[in-house]
Amino acid sequence: MGCQPWRDYCDAIHRLLLARWAGGSRFRRSLKTDLFDESVGNGCLNALESISDEVHGIDISPKVVESAGARNPQSKTLVGDVRNMPYDDASFGFVFSNSTIDHFATRAEIEQSIGEMARVLANQGVLILTLDNPRNPMVGLRNFLPQRPLEASGLVPYFMGVTLPMRELVAVLGGAGFRVLKQRYLMHAPRVVFLHLLRALQKLPAVSGAVLQAMLAMEAAAGFPTAGITGHFSAVLAAKE
Repeated sequence: MGCQPWRDYCDAIHRLLLARWAGGSRFRRSLKTDLFDESVGNGCLNALESISDEVHGIDISPKVVESAGARNPQSKTLVGDVRNMPYDDASFGFVFSNSTIDHFATRAEIEQSIGEMARVLANQGVLILTLDNPRNPMVGLRNFLPQRPLEASGLVPYFMGVTLPMRELVAVLGGAGFRVLKQRYLMHAPRVVFLHLLRALQKLPAVSGAVLQAMLAMEAAAGFPTAGITGHFSAVLAAKE
């Protein structure tokens, strides 16, 4: 069962990240590396449009691309695999990849995808990337448990793959030709607790809206020494050298 308030929360934290790290920039062409968010909610394509002359988005699922494209006709969406993207070298000034590459079965696929992001970015192009933080206890437990029971529970409605801790992510980015400029941890509201709470409150929009604001206020934990444990996502800002 879907939960729109939870989707709104996920969109909001990534929009805030975009505003924090790229809000003052302007890019000729930008790319979003998957379109799931836009197929089920507001997503971030329109936020990218505020800083880009032209916005592109890809997803490996034709159904997702069709839905996202219908919701965002001003963006250029197409079916594509982030491991082998259908774009020429140096096609973009900015790539936004939020929780795309943590759905693969192997580390090699993560590295291949990051290499593709480097290939399609122009020199000095900018990348903002987020992926699951394995130091978060719930992420670690989820990745340890069998997938099928989690999918049946509704807590994980899609395949969750391998991921990298922040230190290894920074090293992989460096090996692909990126210079990491900033690091941060996102989504500090406990997912299991608040997902079920928001589901229960979906028919009470005023109350669920107040809960959403409280969840967003928890992002202040990004400045605490415990951020690397409480944050669900690792986030990096990087530039192609």
